[in-house]
Amino acid sequence: MTSPKSLLFCATSIALLSLSAKSYADVNSNQPLPNGRCYVPPAPRLNTPQTQNNKQIAIRSKTAKLVRGKNAEFNDDVAATQGKRRMVSDKASLNQQTQTLTAQGNVKYQDNLIDVDSNKIQTNLKSHATTIDQAKYRFNGQSGRGAADNLKLETNKALLMDNAVYTACPPGDESWSISASSLYIDKNRDWATAHNAVFHVLDVPVFYLPYFSYPISNKRQTGFLYPQFTSSSNNGFDLKTPFYWNMAPNYDLTLTPRLMTKRGQQLTTSFRYLTLGQLGQLDYEYLPNDKITHRNRYLIHWQNNGGIGDHWRLHSDYSRVSDPNYFSDLGSTTIGSTDELLQQGKVDYRDETWNAGLLVNNYQILGSTEDPHKVLPELHFNGLWDTGLGSLKFGLKGQMVNFTDSDPTVYTAQRYHIEPTLKLPLSVPGGYLNSQISLMQTYYNQDTKGDSALKAHISRTLPEYRVKAGLNFDRSMNWFGEKYQQTFEPQVQYLYIPYKNQSDIGIYDTATLEQDYFGMFRDRRYSGLDRISDANQITAGATTRFLNANNEEKLRLSAAQIFYLQSPKVTIPDNDDQYTYSSDRSALAIEGDLNVYHDWFFHSGMQVNDTTWKINKSNTALEWKPGVNKMIQLNYRYGRDDNGTLRNEINQIGTKMVWPLRPNIHLVGSYYRDLYLNRSIESILGVQYDSCCWAFQISFQRALTTHYEYNGATDPRGEIDNAIKFQFILKGIGSGTSNDSDAYRKMMDSGRLPYGHPFYLNN
Repeated sequence: MTSPKSLLFCATSIALLSLSAKSYADVNSNQPLPNGRCYVPPAPRLNTPQTQNNKQIAIRSKTAKLVRGKNAEFNDDVAATQGKRRMVSDKASLNQQTQTLTAQGNVKYQDNLIDVDSNKIQTNLKSHATTIDQAKYRFNGQSGRGAADNLKLETNKALLMDNAVYTACPPGDESWSISASSLYIDKNRDWATAHNAVFHVLDVPVFYLPYFSYPISNKRQTGFLYPQFTSSSNNGFDLKTPFYWNMAPNYDLTLTPRLMTKRGQQLTTSFRYLTLGQLGQLDYEYLPNDKITHRNRYLIHWQNNGGIGDHWRLHSDYSRVSDPNYFSDLGSTTIGSTDELLQQGKVDYRDETWNAGLLVNNYQILGSTEDPHKVLPELHFNGLWDTGLGSLKFGLKGQMVNFTDSDPTVYTAQRYHIEPTLKLPLSVPGGYLNSQISLMQTYYNQDTKGDSALKAHISRTLPEYRVKAGLNFDRSMNWFGEKYQQTFEPQVQYLYIPYKNQSDIGIYDTATLEQDYFGMFRDRRYSGLDRISDANQITAGATTRFLNANNEEKLRLSAAQIFYLQSPKVTIPDNDDQYTYSSDRSALAIEGDLNVYHDWFFHSGMQVNDTTWKINKSNTALEWKPGVNKMIQLNYRYGRDDNGTLRNEINQIGTKMVWPLRPNIHLVGSYYRDLYLNRSIESILGVQYDSCCWAFQISFQRALTTHYEYNGATDPRGEIDNAIKFQFILKGIGSGTSNDSDAYRKMMDSGRLPYGHPFYLNN
């Protein structure tokens, strides 16, 4: 059996053989900037004479001796210019026959590519081929410096060096370097090739390679990326060695072999493409014969967005995994941990006043033995036109859907729906009044599969009347000594839909919608069309905002509630939200956002039963963000389950944090606890060190995982998985930066509960 030390040695060897610069638009530097990226200041321009063009040469010195047609000697403070090339030295000689200029003594050479200090330099004024002895060089515009016994500047922006040293560390920092008997740097490709290379850490040789090829910038290049190391109780020692293939400017491929000592070898493939009008990504992950489950395990993901011409739009989003425990066991950088995978394809045609489309849709539900109905296919239409009668508009919606199911014993159907609408929007500077009347005609052709509660053929006709009005008030005021503009925006809606018994219609694509503040003003209580709830109700709500002198929104408060003139009777079997309304009114929906002193943010939203004053649902977050890469967030989520089942009760508190311990050392943390189970759900503690020379990340994770049986059963208390992750990065060899907001975000989001920014102020 291969030892972890051997695995680490092999991974390091592979990473050093050929590292790729897959990172996008990152720049190294001699000084860390607040965003963690690095900046290389341009070298001071040498004081040399000016020339008219690239061919002309100008030489200046205190004394000179010229012999026509032979040699010219220049002494004392010699300065020469030819186009972009500049040079100063103690003395120089020019062979007029060979057009060769030789400079000696305190030589400084400069062009767009490189700055060099030397004692002797020889350059041809025609070919620009240059040879420099005992050179100390530094690249212009990016990190990279070193020394060489002999350095040759070729005419095609290439450098050939003998007995050379290269490092991307700034002057005075010798954290790492590469020495080689010969070093070839191609600046056209930003690629270096070294022979007999020795890798040094703190001037100590630690690794030898007879041949070493690596990129010296962050341009996309083919090669190995930095390996990632993890050790967890779930998978054992876990090693990823990604290889990046820059196939073409508009498509690339990343292959990631992964070794897990407890499970086996996995291969992850990610292909990205950008063609005329199309952008997409295809991912495939495969683990043959998992040592623990003894199953072949896989993940497939394809996403594409694009258009054809000005009117056609194409979209696909397809994901599938081999089993319900794929994410909890193996994780994935392709798709975040979820229990619902979308499988969808759409083709849409859009015009100015109407659009139509064709849709196929399905879901893979993890942890459930019952799959939802498939939409194969759906044809839909939506249009809105001016009638020419003032502001009156005519709208038309329609759809034809075929619902199928993989289980031959489950009912299926074809559904036909058409919905003409008349809309009359009226608005004035201080308010609006919108009226709408619709007629909803739906026909079902159901294959009941023996379900006695359903009917084979059903026609349902329902009218809808909706009127919504709102006013806008504002006033100037002083608040804590500052001037503010306060708005008050009340709105009221009346909605009427008569009751019709729909229990003989199957449930195909319908579920209860969230009744937050904005949901109170919908005209639907359920998604889909299988249940259209009756309504004879008034919704009343209001929003108030406080804006400062810079028109920044500092406070927003909203509240709304539905008052039922008649209690709704339509329900969904075994899925109705029993506490969203009482006999005469819904829960009270309240939302608030507050921004204090520019760096404190607070959000709270809740749904309260004002009869019992019990909170049905709530979410609260408090965030302090005093600067770049400084953030502490506390959050709380609650969802009451009247049935008392563990699966649906939510009572969780959590925190997220990013904080600098020093300018180049940051601490990242995350902690979530389930107050119902009285146990930790997830804990992450990570440290990131970042300099302009090298960087590393190390994180410790402890997470509660839920495992499903293949018959759909689950252990509600789950299992604990402990993991340690480590990544080391050398700046200037491939992927070059890590200390930015994306890096911290990735570390926080590496768990199952990602960071969220639930603040909605318009500032």
